[in-house]
Amino acid sequence: MINWPEYLIDAIARRQSVLVLCSGISANSCNDDGKHPLTWEAFLKDILRKRSDKLVASKIIIEKMIEENDYITACEIIVEALGDDDFGELAADEFRRPGYKPSRIHEAIYRLDSRLVLTPNLDKIYEQYAMNESHSTIVAKSYYEDDIAKYLRTNDFLIIRVHGCVDDGSRIIFTHKQYSEA
Repeated sequence: MINWPEYLIDAIARRQSVLVLCSGISANSCNDDGKHPLTWEAFLKDILRKRSDKLVASKIIIEKMIEENDYITACEIIVEALGDDDFGELAADEFRRPGYKPSRIHEAIYRLDSRLVLTPNLDKIYEQYAMNESHSTIVAKSYYEDDIAKYLRTNDFLIIRVHGCVDDGSRIIFTHKQYSEA
């Protein structure tokens, strides 16, 4: 059992907290076949396997970066070799097309009733759960949308996709270059 600090409980109760949902949240999901979303390490290794012909020249350095937990650099090299479109399709194949279903943790997070949720996850598992439960009253925005500030000043519930979304592979942020451009 977690011993939650009183100030945190109060902030959550008053909707004065920001929830940040990272990949561990999505990892709890699975599809009808029992498949769970891959971790970033496993996803990058899977790309190495699937695109070995296009990544042969940089395979050793990519493996070294993954081994050193430097996923951003590994991803940078992969995206440079494959291009945004191919990388985006691989991301869609892993994080959208399998049809992952929300898990109990998504329900628990939604019940916290936080007005602002930030997520670097490319998938839309929590977003779709929250939209369904709220009857589509939640606003979901990606980092590059011009009107985010408007929704921060309203009472609307807001999900911000801080790394973009699998639906727009050309605007996903997971490399040094993509961070700099964003």
